[in-house]
Amino acid sequence: MIYKDCLHYLIFTFLVSSGLLMPGISYALDCPGIPEQTQKDLQVEIRAAVDRIGSAKGAELEKLTRNTTRDLLGKLPQADKVYLEQMMYATYCSALRDDPTLTESQRSARIKAYNLELKRTLQGTQGKENPDQRAASAKDAARAELARIPLPYTPDAFVESAGNGNLAAVKWFLAAGIDPNTKNEGGNTALMHAAGGGHTEIVNALLKAKANVNERNQGGYTALSWAASSDRKDVLSILLDHGADNDAINKAFLSAAEGGHVEVLRTLLKRGADKRLGNEALREAAGSTITGASEAELNDVIHFLLEQGMDVDAKDDAGWTALLNAAREGRIMIVQTLLDAGAGVNTKCTCTGWLGGGWTALMMAAREGGERKAMLDMLLARGADPGLANNDGKTALLIALEFRGSIDTIRTLLDKGADANARDNNGSTAVMRAAGERSGVEFLRPLLEKRADVNARNNDGSTALMWAAMRGYVDNMEALLDAGADVNVRSMNGRTALMLAVREGKIESVQALLRRGARVDDEDANGKTTLNYAEEDLKEQARTDMIRILKKAGAK
Repeated sequence: MIYKDCLHYLIFTFLVSSGLLMPGISYALDCPGIPEQTQKDLQVEIRAAVDRIGSAKGAELEKLTRNTTRDLLGKLPQADKVYLEQMMYATYCSALRDDPTLTESQRSARIKAYNLELKRTLQGTQGKENPDQRAASAKDAARAELARIPLPYTPDAFVESAGNGNLAAVKWFLAAGIDPNTKNEGGNTALMHAAGGGHTEIVNALLKAKANVNERNQGGYTALSWAASSDRKDVLSILLDHGADNDAINKAFLSAAEGGHVEVLRTLLKRGADKRLGNEALREAAGSTITGASEAELNDVIHFLLEQGMDVDAKDDAGWTALLNAAREGRIMIVQTLLDAGAGVNTKCTCTGWLGGGWTALMMAAREGGERKAMLDMLLARGADPGLANNDGKTALLIALEFRGSIDTIRTLLDKGADANARDNNGSTAVMRAAGERSGVEFLRPLLEKRADVNARNNDGSTALMWAAMRGYVDNMEALLDAGADVNVRSMNGRTALMLAVREGKIESVQALLRRGARVDDEDANGKTTLNYAEEDLKEQARTDMIRILKKAGAK
């Protein structure tokens, strides 16, 4: 709850801080501005009054509470009096609860009596009312009803009540004078929440109170979009009949597509939705991430839009097509529908803002491994090319290895013609990717079966053996060495796999390389030996152990 510079904040803060209000109870609050000096004066009075009430018992408690209430009521604006009534009533009840000298029946009797007295006191401060005062009193009465629910008199509570279907509360809020177009902290109106919840009576009540049917939230959505995305056909008709504008109708059309609601789409097309938005709607449905939108419902939307003549390969400004959206979200049913409709299986997404861009549907399926294996098989059967690369130079095979795809995905891609020696823009190969992964030996085997080059170098001259050695993956190293990896090959800066393993403190890697004939006295481009790496890059026991191993192997 947010309160700003108002008397209610002062009262509420002091009563709660004094322990006189029960935790977990909500009160009806309004926050009209008051003069700064009045605020300071009342702050002093309220603090003193609360201190006195908090330490009083028995007859003194009742006397102090009555007097404090009477004094403060005489100084409050009319709109604040109901609020103070509620606050003082809660204060009195809380204090009585802690009085051990009273029985439960005595407490109940005193509370009832005090409540009646408070009302009489409140009425006595009002005097004769003119029409404006009577209107204010009606609003006060409505706020009092909200207090008894209890609900705070705030935009958030109003909007939440509308979304929860609480018609009575919504009517009290409106009677209390709340703006029907007020927005909660999220920027949404009561009409939006009521529309999304399908609460037709509340929608009608809000419209009768002059709620703006075309009010927009921060995303540009109106209540019509809320109704469309939630498949609220009755509410949709009401809002359309109350003047939803063309922009709202078009926005709702896209919302209905994303939500998987075919009948809403039909209705909106009949009521003027721009059919030219159909291609965008097709993409929205294919890539929908709306919770509750089933793939079957979304697929029905795809069929409907294709029947309306939409372009199955239409791209948005970033280069996404419906097929690419569906593949990204793993919607195999929709992928099949789009392929059946002639979608280009090898279309690339320019989408430079998404993982570098240049992705195909096959790459997206390969990225997710086993979860998308059926989709991968379908795409390959429909002619997907495993040799295509994205903007980073990565093929589906390299992507599958980078994202730890399943072994079945790797084997399938290789069997369908994927190049085991393809390189990305950094010169890295599939063997390097596999070698640099823990337990990567299972991925190395199918690559080695396809005669992948174990001595290939990337742009800085590193090999797969170096990747495995510096990470300490001995099983990967053994598989590479068994396949003919050169144990003493150098990178562009003259480093060997042994130097890298020493620098990283990987003792098991060092021992494996020494067993396979790694030279201990080679120097890198700066004249640094393996022994120098141990002395300069390792610390304490790791340094001592590594030097001992290297010297035992003949390092000088």
